Amino acid sequence: MVPKAGCAGFATALPVAVLGVLSNLGFDVRQSNVVECLPQRDKVQELVTQRAVDSIVLVQESIRKNPYVYISADKGNKNGNKNLAKYICWYDVDLKRVSTYLLDVDCTNENTNDTADALAHSLSREFPPDVPVRLYGQCTNSSGGGTLFALQR
Repeated sequence: MVPKAGCAGFATALPVAVLGVLSNLGFDVRQSNVVECLPQRDKVQELVTQRAVDSIVLVQESIRKNPYVYISADKGNKNGNKNLAKYICWYDVDLKRVSTYLLDVDCTNENTNDTADALAHSLSREFPPDVPVRLYGQCTNSSGGGTLFALQR
């Protein structure tokens, strides 16, 4: 997706990109034909939503086969917003490799309890009670709260 652009922005930028490529290849195409054949904002939104749901379901299925999950979290401070990026990783038994998944990035302060609550909330949103997840390890940096043994507790 185009950074900071919604589905309408992507639907607007896509014809420009396609027309640019076709023009560079020497094709003589009408702009209206390209615009009409590419997905509009509503279709782009539908495709993004379908892909998000598919990703979550595939991650849940993989974790059901190996529910030992490691979590990695990192706090940042951008323009006064204390963001917390949360990844999970696990060994995918089907692909025979470690897989990673970005849970989300949201704002939280540096209090360890708030960081733990944010992690629990993100996990509960992605994994309903019928998907067993056991946090087996963690990786965070050493700045601020929500690190090492305090977060483990």
